[in-house]
Parts: sequence; structure tokens; C-alpha cells
Amino acid sequence: MKKALLILILVCGALSVFSETTDTTTLLKKHTWAIKGKALPFILIGSGFNCSAGVEYGFKRVNSIGIDFTYAEYSFEHDVYDSVKKEERSGPRMHTVVRGVFLNYRRYLDIDQTYINKPLTKLFGEQVLPYVGAFARYGKSDLHYEPGYATTMIKYDEWQYSAGVLIGVVAGHVDINIGPFYKQKYITDIERERASVAVHSYMVPNFGLRVGVNLFLVVREKSNHMLSSYAACLE
Repeated sequence: MKKALLILILVCGALSVFSETTDTTTLLKKHTWAIKGKALPFILIGSGFNCSAGVEYGFKRVNSIGIDFTYAEYSFEHDVYDSVKKEERSGPRMHTVVRGVFLNYRRYLDIDQTYINKPLTKLFGEQVLPYVGAFARYGKSDLHYEPGYATTMIKYDEWQYSAGVLIGVVAGHVDINIGPFYKQKYITDIERERASVAVHSYMVPNFGLRVGVNLFLVVREKSNHMLSSYAACLE
């Protein structure tokens, strides 16, 4: 009887501790989710569109990891060299399709008591949530000329691997970020050369600057994560 009573007391105590913990510090209290996406036209190079969709998981109040799937199509006029007139002239339209997977880590910053709070709120409005982070991206790009254009190119494939860092801010329901990256392009170019077919494979390294814009919606749960607190301020 004493053993049964002791077991009952221990079980009740454990349940009490668990119940109290679930109110304040369980995983469900520490995490949150957000969804991201966009569909924008290309305005800098040719014509086309750029879209993405992804999800972000926030944990331990200030951290998050996310994944985005991207797809883009655009076309532009490809200049060719006129060997008779010895000058460049407008050539056929070149069509490009790009697919990619974007992985990122973020650490959100509490700026209420810092000197950057005022300039950020003046630039983006009252409700802002800045962050720093890092990302990695894998992409595949296919290139084709317009139908009917005679070319020696049979196929052009480009595999892209890049990584970098970024700084950004969530303002309202818009997520804006910028950061430098390093990219390696692995290219396979198959062309007709007289009576044979030549396969050229090579790697092109380069540095660049990434600018990202997304619509950002926090799927708010009762959580102490900064994303949840930020979403509550927007309501």
C-alpha cells in the first residue's frame, strides 16, 4: 500500500511538473512557423517572371531554419556579331528556365534598446524585425534559342552551387534581405562542330550580391519566439 501510494505521489508530481512545463518551456512554447512566397515579373533583364514558395521553422526564441523552392523563366535578345558589317546586331531571343532550392539559417535581433532601432523604424515603419543569417543554394539552369533559329548549340545545361551571408528585415508582411555570395557554375555545352558533336564541360567561379524579397506570413502559435511576438504586434 505504501509503495502504491508513493508511486501515485511520484506520478502526480511528475504530471504536475510536466503540466507546468508545458505552459512555459516546452517545445510547443518555443517554436513557430512561417510561410513565404512571391510571384514577380522580371524588370532588369528581358521579360519573364520569378516565383518562389517556402516555409520557415523558428526555434529557441531567436533562431530559424527555412527552405524555399524557386522557379524563374525569362527571355531576352541575344546580340550576335555580323562578320560582314563587322558589328554587333540584335539576334534571336534566348529563353532561360531556372529552378532552385534555397536553404537558410536566421538569427533574429532584438533592437528595441539599440541605436539601429530608430533608423530602421524610420525607413520601414514602426514594426520591424531585423535578422542576420547564412544561406546555401542549389540551382539548375537550361538555355534555349527561339524556335527556327539556326545554331550550332544542341544543349546547354548549367548547375549552380552557391553560399553566402545575408542581413535582412521583416517589415509588416514583407521580407527583404541582401548579402554577398560565392557561386560555382558547372556548365555542359554540347555543340555541332562540322561532322561531329563536341561536349564542353567547365566550371566558372564568381562572386555576387543577392537581393531577396518575399511576402512573409507568420503562422502564429502561442509561443515565445520573436516571430510570434512580432506577428502579435501586427494584429
